[in-house]
Amino acid sequence: MNGYHTPNPISDDPKTPLLPVNNPIQRSPSSHSFTTSLLTPNSFYILLGPLSCTLICLLVKLDAPVTSVYMLAILAWMFSWWFTEAVPMPVTSMAPLFLFPLFGIASADSVARSFMDDVIALVLGSFILALAVEHYNIHRRLALNITMLFCGDPLNPPLLLLGICATTAFVSMWMHNVAAAVIMMPVATGILHRLPMGPTQSDVAGKFCKAVVLGVIYSAAIGGMSTLTGTGVNLILVGMWKSYFPEANPISFNTWFFFGFPLALVIFFALWAILCLLYCSKGSGQVLSAYLDKAHLKSELEMLGPMAFAEKMILAIFGTLIVLWMTRSITDDIPGWGALFNGLAGDGTVSVMMATLLFIIPNKKQRGEKLMDWNKCKKLPWNIVLLLGAGFAIADGVKSSGLAEVLSKALDFLEEVPYLAVAPLGMSNKRHHHRIHLKQLNHHPGGSSADPNCENDACASTSPYDSWGNRSTVLVLSSNCNAFEYCRVHYRAY
Repeated sequence: MNGYHTPNPISDDPKTPLLPVNNPIQRSPSSHSFTTSLLTPNSFYILLGPLSCTLICLLVKLDAPVTSVYMLAILAWMFSWWFTEAVPMPVTSMAPLFLFPLFGIASADSVARSFMDDVIALVLGSFILALAVEHYNIHRRLALNITMLFCGDPLNPPLLLLGICATTAFVSMWMHNVAAAVIMMPVATGILHRLPMGPTQSDVAGKFCKAVVLGVIYSAAIGGMSTLTGTGVNLILVGMWKSYFPEANPISFNTWFFFGFPLALVIFFALWAILCLLYCSKGSGQVLSAYLDKAHLKSELEMLGPMAFAEKMILAIFGTLIVLWMTRSITDDIPGWGALFNGLAGDGTVSVMMATLLFIIPNKKQRGEKLMDWNKCKKLPWNIVLLLGAGFAIADGVKSSGLAEVLSKALDFLEEVPYLAVAPLGMSNKRHHHRIHLKQLNHHPGGSSADPNCENDACASTSPYDSWGNRSTVLVLSSNCNAFEYCRVHYRAY
């Protein structure tokens, strides 16, 4: 039977049962015993979590409430599972839902609220809009148009590099850093593929390829710091701010933007200047002009065809969302539109409202078909939603258990340490490289096929949204290195 259920044939015999009777499934004898299947490294990693939790509960004594010890033990359990990937990351992210009540850290209701607040709503709405942008190839059209503006005639390599980097940074302002890198690398390499490869490649062409790839990597990271939704670390900070300073003014989209965008601009132009000095020599324009021109970009753009009604509507919705984010709360003297609702509306309110419009407005392609349907949203990164919820729950648990005070006292010695000595400690956290799990589709959204010979998971990528989760986020560490890892592995030729 090959393991398949085979129903009885239909018969007119009154004794034939109404419901189909399935033949028993034939199971092949197992070559491994149950005990043998447990003796794997992964089983050890699974036991490492509860074992470390038990040891901390029994051996660690703190000059604080016993709940602080329990909270430290829970952190050891969760972090060991995150780092070893003993169980899937989203499953580990749900651990506070049962560990906190069992250890007396917080009630089940309070922990559950951490997994759905205004920041989570902001993320969900943004993800749905980003999926719509990807589905209609708006990101590719935007990238090609902007890059054409900077190409120059004749070719100006520093100007072209500026266009590619600026486009990547702009896309990364509204999407996750890794998503921006995945979207932009096919566009960038589509330009670079016109250059000679291998032994025939000149030193000028090789350096320019390096400049473009490095520019995309770091521009994605720089753009992510400009806006609240640029990367998950920003959202984690907002959640912790609300938890630790409930009486302080909340961090809104526009307050973050006015802080992060000017800083990102300075860093961006510094990056561009460094790349130009290192990789764009004086006569590079003459050498590269024979291979690079606007014709390639124009042909790529013509393949997309004219903008359809659906694309225009999504751009209008996205633009409206940005305006509403920026004007909800302007200054203390100039209240935004949020004052009309007595401050009850948040950034998540607007994000979900705009995302809802995608399921209402028709796309004018087929009768009754909307801009988005729920089938297109199956790629929503629920792992990130759970990861953010876990981060907020941990922040609340560390505070309510008393562990925050213990850690604060332990770090008192840093008060007298100069800032320049402390900064490298934070910067070193950004050097943790994590694998990107992109395993479900067969090609990148930008149209560049994955390398079938590459053994890295990133080469089997399809959608950038599958990779948004990484363990660093809950630790409030930077995940920007994921973009570097993706580009390093998939485009190692450059």
